[in-house]
Amino acid sequence: MAENILLCVLGTLGFCCVLNAPKKHIAYILLGAFISAGVYEICEKRLMLGVFSSTLLSAVIVEFYSEIVARIVKTPATVILIPAEVPLLPGGYLYYAMTSLVNKRFDSFAHYAALTVSVAFALAMGAVICLLVLVGIRRIKERFT
Repeated sequence: MAENILLCVLGTLGFCCVLNAPKKHIAYILLGAFISAGVYEICEKRLMLGVFSSTLLSAVIVEFYSEIVARIVKTPATVILIPAEVPLLPGGYLYYAMTSLVNKRFDSFAHYAALTVSVAFALAMGAVICLLVLVGIRRIKERFT
């Protein structure tokens, strides 16, 4: 579990180098990747949640993390969020789905394609949940000020 989290953080560092992420934000991005990979691993391995639930919970937490850090360091949240969500991307499932399709194993293709779509949907739902909570907090704050 620990080596998987470390490899996710190192992969995110490589992603930051390729995309030329701002150097002053790389530490925050790597911490976000550590959080997203750590929460995912804990949810899937320790709590025995499924892929969708683990990804959704991890996405929500890393979304809130990036929103908070973005306000502290005064940068757009996407600068922190996009690289920090790299460990959650369904690249492996997509690879296995396409390999199964090429090898004409349609039952395996359907399984991995469904996993790919569910992970992508969980990432999108994590963003929506975070946005709805933040908008709700902002409206409550405006109402009482």
